Amino acid sequence: MEKDLLRVDEVAAMFHVKPRTVRRWIKSNRLVIVRNPAGRPMIMRAEVYRFLSLNNGT
Repeated sequence: MEKDLLRVDEVAAMFHVKPRTVRRWIKSNRLVIVRNPAGRPMIMRAEVYRFLSLNNGT
């Protein structure tokens, strides 16, 4: 079973970019996050798929 919530570094690895690029996408509201109990940003897997479909993988 796949995880439903992904860390910033996991999303970065999926897109072959640096974590700071993912943080920039978050800051510009291109990716929506949720916060885990420790306050760290997490990205829902469905959100990654939405982002991918809107940006054609770029």
